[in-house]
Amino acid sequence: MKKAGKDFSIIDGNLSVLGDIKGKGTLMVKGEISGNVHGESIVIAREGVVKAVLKATNVTVGGFFEGEITVERDLVVLSTGTCSGKVTCGDIIVENGGILNAEVTCSATGSSSRKRWGSGVRKKG
Repeated sequence: MKKAGKDFSIIDGNLSVLGDIKGKGTLMVKGEISGNVHGESIVIAREGVVKAVLKATNVTVGGFFEGEITVERDLVVLSTGTCSGKVTCGDIIVENGGILNAEVTCSATGSSSRKRWGSGVRKKG
């Protein structure tokens, strides 16, 4: 059995990646990515910049994302985050101060749906 937290990768602040990234586990982005990103759990840190076609199970945006994003489960835009482009997700949470300028489609249904907008959120789409 795998230990939790074993699959963890970081694109550090001094690193820029142009191209395709595919992986398992958690990817923390503190640097910059341009291209295609496929993974399980992706966290864009406050200082991170991702301009990509991104597909993942869960995504947290604390920095900047621009492009097309498909999230199987939860997309979370933190108060420091900006997400723009086209979003398809299972569920979405945007904290107060988070910016969502996107065409959004959420597929969550029933009482488990938690689409929430903070009072300070600017959204479009």
